[in-house]
Amino acid sequence: MIIVDLIKELMRQQNKTVEDIAKATGFSCWVIENIVVKDIVPIPEDAQVILRVLGINLDEVLMLY
Repeated sequence: MIIVDLIKELMRQQNKTVEDIAKATGFSCWVIENIVVKDIVPIPEDAQVILRVLGINLDEVLMLY
């Protein structure tokens, strides 16, 4: 859940919508909605892509925990 919460918080801080993230990542809105609305934890590869769009590297996040 840490990754999901981080994605949600970064989206809120950057005023990004599901559509914004979907367009920037190439993922469908359905995939992004599953993460931010249904709290489904993304696979690491998807998390890395989403977090890069939001300006963070997944490796940096994982080193903190």
